Amino acid sequence: MQMQPFLLLFLIPFLTHCANLPTQEMSDARQAINAIYKAKIENYVPDSLQQAELHLAQAETYLQQNQFHQAREAALLTKEKAVQIYNAGMAIEQAKMIWQQVEAISYIADVDLLKNAEEAAQKGQLEKTENLAKAAYEQGENALNQAYLQKAQLLIEEFEAQTRPLYPGEIAILKKAKQAHQEKKGQKAHKLVDSLMKDKTLILK
Repeated sequence: MQMQPFLLLFLIPFLTHCANLPTQEMSDARQAINAIYKAKIENYVPDSLQQAELHLAQAETYLQQNQFHQAREAALLTKEKAVQIYNAGMAIEQAKMIWQQVEAISYIADVDLLKNAEEAAQKGQLEKTENLAKAAYEQGENALNQAYLQKAQLLIEEFEAQTRPLYPGEIAILKKAKQAHQEKKGQKAHKLVDSLMKDKTLILK
């Protein structure tokens, strides 16, 4: 069926209008903002988040005014800012979680890097925030591993100090624990020897 010329002339402006709509950009911007709230990290970078939400509001206004180019630019700016906020906030969250684990099993509490990251976040220094938080996470991982190594060593010494003969299964697990400790795998070593302390009649077939 051939389209009538007058209908084609009517559709061209409509199709051009739809093609210019920044539909995907607006959707991406909204989803990027929502991801921050879904992850519950909005309080880490309040000023930066406010700026991103202002960009989104501006994009919505431009869209209502049929200023599609401006709406697209504002939406892209929103998404870019929101992604930076998300990355910085998640880096802080992960660093906090690892240090909470450290403090739960050790007296070590060197959280200066994490505090610096949180201060940078409050100032809107997103790239600095992410870098500091990642460094704090790595520091926390090392501290957690060291704490587990120390606890594992104490348990190994305590288990070996027993006067009773060890079962074959116990000997095998103890050997694995000592090997993990030698390889500086703190959590693995601790988990293995801790299982021995909790069940001293464990036998491996």
